[in-house]
Amino acid sequence: MNTNVEGKRLVYPGGSVPAQFVASHDNDAQKGFTLLCPTELPVPDGADIGAELNRQAEFAMYRTWSKDAHGVNSTWETDDPARIGAPLEGVPGVDRYWSVHARAGTLGHELPPEEVYDFWVPKGTERNHHPYGACYQNRTETISTGLREWYWYNDVQVVLLGGLALEYCVATTAKQLRALGFTVILNLAASPALNPADGKHAVAELKALGVIMIDSAAELRLEDIAQTIELE
Repeated sequence: MNTNVEGKRLVYPGGSVPAQFVASHDNDAQKGFTLLCPTELPVPDGADIGAELNRQAEFAMYRTWSKDAHGVNSTWETDDPARIGAPLEGVPGVDRYWSVHARAGTLGHELPPEEVYDFWVPKGTERNHHPYGACYQNRTETISTGLREWYWYNDVQVVLLGGLALEYCVATTAKQLRALGFTVILNLAASPALNPADGKHAVAELKALGVIMIDSAAELRLEDIAQTIELE
């Protein structure tokens, strides 16, 4: 819990909210999606987002994270480069083939860097499921990870979002949160894409759903609530 924001209001493009209702979420910002693990699913610049995630967290009361925690022999695994990202038929919980990544207990499962969090969720723990978003353990969105309930319990209204990779896990989490009624502010400086063209498409789609885009945490600010009331 970030007590430095007590009595403060978060001001963001298009609105404001008392910071006590804000959470910052680090979405799958783990080493398996960076060049630290080149044989997994490395995102260009993926290892460089830690500082920006830390900056956005300064504006929120809470900090949460999600990360893939895959096991062995998952149905989506392939070592054929030509099949990575290709559609996979016949397994309802999986939509594509992927290279082995983020196995629990391996380097790719680790977070860079380790920070202090208020709540976290592992996902993708079952071999026949490969969820992208942080709110559900399955693609049909019937098994909750507990993140949404934790937000509801703590009266979170706004989520500052960043992580890896933009067009997959981050975009899916943003869609899920919007569908659940949260205001979502996506920090593009903390959300690089695996494929830049797909990333641009995802941004356009998320904008249409009402997700607020910021180029970096520099577009956010905190104001003293008492001072704001006096000015009004």
